Amino acid sequence: IPIRDIAIGLPVGYLATRDEGTSIDLSANIDIGGLQRRNEEDQIKARLELISLIFDEKGRTVDNRSEKIDLNLKGDSLTAAQKNGLGYRRLLKLKPGSYQARLILREEGSFRVGTASAWVEVPDFTRRQFALSSIFLTVSETKAGGAEVMTPGDAAVSGVRSLVYRRFPRRDKLDFLVFAYNAKLGEGGS
Repeated sequence: IPIRDIAIGLPVGYLATRDEGTSIDLSANIDIGGLQRRNEEDQIKARLELISLIFDEKGRTVDNRSEKIDLNLKGDSLTAAQKNGLGYRRLLKLKPGSYQARLILREEGSFRVGTASAWVEVPDFTRRQFALSSIFLTVSETKAGGAEVMTPGDAAVSGVRSLVYRRFPRRDKLDFLVFAYNAKLGEGGS
């Protein structure tokens, strides 16, 4: 049962590249409305602990990570964070199989906690069967790489929020990306 003192959205997808192999993509959005305000009314100072856990289909832990995030939001960065939330992204290499990703966020100095979980299946590409990656939706370009916490002023944050909650303003251009693996050409070469 998710705990929503601090709301977290967490879609999980997979993709495969020649260089990196098969990876899952954790792209979370954290709603700062559940954080305690410290100092002045127009400022949020908080220390967060973010824990990500990955379990296989038998319930065994295959990855865990704990990170500390120090927030000091005020002015424009606070306004942007209130509108778009805070983005978090992590790419993680995994072998084929079914996995459950869990994200736990705890605000130090309070009893506020947020949790989210999602399942993802990573196909076995060694069987040379046709497969599609997860569908990735966004309205802006997001950064790739290891784990990163995006600052509220980062243009990618609103794209991550759209990706996580799958709600897009009518005026925005919706981009989607899907990868085809082990596709074969038809008779006419198409």
